[in-house]
Amino acid sequence: MILAEDSGLSIDALNGFPGVKSKDFIKECGGISNSFMKIEKLLETSCNYSACLHSAIALYIPSHDFLTTSESKDYGTLCFPPRGTAGRAFDPIFIPKGYDKTFSELGITMKLEISHRTKALKEMFEHAATKLR
Repeated sequence: MILAEDSGLSIDALNGFPGVKSKDFIKECGGISNSFMKIEKLLETSCNYSACLHSAIALYIPSHDFLTTSESKDYGTLCFPPRGTAGRAFDPIFIPKGYDKTFSELGITMKLEISHRTKALKEMFEHAATKLR
């Protein structure tokens, strides 16, 4: 069985940047903290801090020649300076829609309940369970 997942941050005012290049962007900036500063600088003339975190997942089960994919997005806004200590990647600057705290401030437990990755995984497993019965 093979499971693959990739996630990225897409910023509306930057035409979806960094998107699928999120990991490369973090590396080019020299780490996540530097990427926060770079994003803030890129947005300094914009009043649009809307963004989304996007997850895409694929599952392949060779014994059943079964392939399924799913995607999900968390819409929200970016905030600066970063807030919170839990989580990883863009969690300290991303406030999901309907909340007033960043994913880092909400904590791992809450993030695992509501995140784009969790939604995509649930959808994928539901589809797999339905098709493989």
